[in-house]
Amino acid sequence: MNEEVELKKAEDAWKPSMKRRNSTEDPKPRKLRSFFRTVRGILNKLTPEMFNQLMKQVKELHIDTEERLKGVVDLIFEKAIDEPNFSVGYGIMCKSLAALNVPMAKKPKSDVNF
Repeated sequence: MNEEVELKKAEDAWKPSMKRRNSTEDPKPRKLRSFFRTVRGILNKLTPEMFNQLMKQVKELHIDTEERLKGVVDLIFEKAIDEPNFSVGYGIMCKSLAALNVPMAKKPKSDVNF
C-alpha cells in the first residue's frame, strides 16, 4: 500500500476544446463552430413565449456567407424533425429568415437565399 504508483500517460489523451487550441489552427473553423454553437443554443431555448426574443437574436447574427446560411438551415431542419411539437415555431422562423440573401461562394455576384 505504501508503494508509489506511476500512472501511464497516453500520447493522444483527450483534452477539453479550450485546452486543445493550437496556435497554428486556422481561426475560421473555430469561429464557424462557435457561430453554430450559438445558433444551436438559441434553437434549444425556443418556446412560443420566447419566440420573438429569440428570433431577434437570430436576425442579429451575421449570416453573411453561404456556409453559415446552409448551416443555420440544417440546424433548424434537424430541430424541427427532432421536436415535432415545436415544428410550427421552426416553420415560422424559416419564413422570417426567407428574406435573407447572401453571396454565393463560387459566384460572388450571385446571391443565394434561404
